[in-house]
Amino acid sequence: MVAHHHPPRQSPTPERVPDAIAARTSDEPDGLFDTLPVPRVRPAPDAPGITVAHLGAATKPYVYVGRAMQGIPASPLGNPFRNNGAIGFFREWLRDAYKAVAGGVAILAQAEAVAELHRLTAIYRETGALTLACWCAPAPCHADEIARAIIGICEREPVELPGLGWAYWHRPTAEEGLPWVVLGADSTVVRAAASLTQARQPLSHQTPASAPRSGEYPLPVESSSEACRSCGAAVVWATTTNGRAIPLSVATIQWRDGQRWALAHFSDCPEGKDWRRR
Repeated sequence: MVAHHHPPRQSPTPERVPDAIAARTSDEPDGLFDTLPVPRVRPAPDAPGITVAHLGAATKPYVYVGRAMQGIPASPLGNPFRNNGAIGFFREWLRDAYKAVAGGVAILAQAEAVAELHRLTAIYRETGALTLACWCAPAPCHADEIARAIIGICEREPVELPGLGWAYWHRPTAEEGLPWVVLGADSTVVRAAASLTQARQPLSHQTPASAPRSGEYPLPVESSSEACRSCGAAVVWATTTNGRAIPLSVATIQWRDGQRWALAHFSDCPEGKDWRRR
């Protein structure tokens, strides 16, 4: 019998993306990057300002949230599940990790994941934007669940701004709405901003709106917010030129020429049409 000697199997040399990050691993088929649909960068669902990108297409600054790859350390938020339903399993795992940390019974992996989640939340709060890089985009990715968790923390946990008041995150409901609203004493609306960094700036340094918007009204100098009886969104009451009271959407406040302006809440309230008829 003639012995056949086969050369040892070698892993293909990975292609590289900037900063010596491997763009292909040994178990990925050749041509993977060439066959993926484009674009490989997309908005995260239900998370304004957060983008999910394929690592091969991500541009700085971004945060890698995937598993360990060649030359890339694992993120504490890398998805530990690989089978069908991995995204749903990750959603439950992250939720359980958050509860475990809150209850003081978390294991190390859970504590590290929640710590990283809070770090990313801090970045998003300060800048108003965040890019999460993994390997799935434009397909659904566990990064979508990370984005939703970040938004959930922002919605539930206001931030104290010394000397100004408390900053609350509201989901923008109008095309040009600003998500952060700072409330001072007695719930007085101090300002609205795209990020906490912008909220801390003196009013004279805040970026004004480019042009007046149709359906907007000036806010009273002293104005307090309350919840809409239909949808629960924060509104401020103002008076039109003909003396009628009108609710304005806090999420749409903009500064222009030293004056606060907001859109009528009829435009973004789910039951706005019904209120107009009353």
